Amino acid sequence: MAFFKSKKIQGTVYDLPHLEPFKFNVAADDEEYRVLVEFGCHCFTTKLEQHHTPDLVYEHKLEKRAFDIERYELSKLLPDYIRGLVGSSVYWSNKGSFFFWRTPEDDLYLIFFTALKAKTGNVNVRIKIESAYPAQKMTKYASPIEFADLIKTKAEGGFPDFGPTVELKRK
Repeated sequence: MAFFKSKKIQGTVYDLPHLEPFKFNVAADDEEYRVLVEFGCHCFTTKLEQHHTPDLVYEHKLEKRAFDIERYELSKLLPDYIRGLVGSSVYWSNKGSFFFWRTPEDDLYLIFFTALKAKTGNVNVRIKIESAYPAQKMTKYASPIEFADLIKTKAEGGFPDFGPTVELKRK
């Protein structure tokens, strides 16, 4: 059974198999850590507002939101973006989560996630992509941490030491 159900809008079916949970390995300091990646529905939905038509309503677990075709299309990039974090920095969001960004077609795409020590299963760390969306701007300063260092620290049950706050620049 699919993690997210398909959505049909005006005769077009939007399937979400690209957002099925997956596992991958991250190497850090001669150790290898198994990471489980899961996605939240905020990766392809937006806040439900009065102007949204009934065909856009998307319900997942206890949330009712509006299906967003732009977010849906961008969400297809997420699994590769996550796997590509090895060797890159991510940033502390000051709200208990982390973020990174990419610029597909020169547009700013922000991705927010949590990383926790796994309590069960054959994985060391559980990452949940909480939200991903196109944005006009982002915070100007944040504290970086190498993704592999974050995974290692979380696998060991610790809280990461962040680098000094740096100015963020879009590439």
